[in-house]
Parts: sequence; structure tokens; C-alpha cells
Amino acid sequence: MEAGYELVQQILPFEVEECGEGLADICKAAEAGGVEMLFSESKIVDELDRIFYIREGLVDDLIAVGRDMNERGWVLKIE
Repeated sequence: MEAGYELVQQILPFEVEECGEGLADICKAAEAGGVEMLFSESKIVDELDRIFYIREGLVDDLIAVGRDMNERGWVLKIE
């Protein structure tokens, strides 16, 4: 705990600048791209549904990975 506290104290002086990048729905992107992916259906802490979003700037690469895996007969599972 102390090490974590010390780390936070060290990084507090550094300003965070919001880049404004949006989020993309991985499920919808996979469906739109015709890519088969599996998504974990287990709950978080036994009660919370999982949500599957990623930064917009990364979604095309993720879908490309899923497509490459499908071409090998594999299916990417997102946890």
C-alpha cells in the first residue's frame, strides 16, 4: 500500500491531457467486419455485466487480428 501511495504522489504533479478519442464497441465492430469473436459471458464480481469497448484508434487493428485468426480456423475470445 505504501509503495502504491508513493507512486501516486510522484505522478500527481504531471498534468493529464484528454485527447478526446472516443470508444468503439468491439462486439459491433466484429459483427460489421464479418469477424467471428467470442465474448466472455461471466459476470464481474458475480453481478456486473462485462462491457467490451476499446479506443477507436485501436479497433481496426483488433478486428484485423480477429480476421487473421479466423483465416487460420481460430476464434479470438475477449475476456
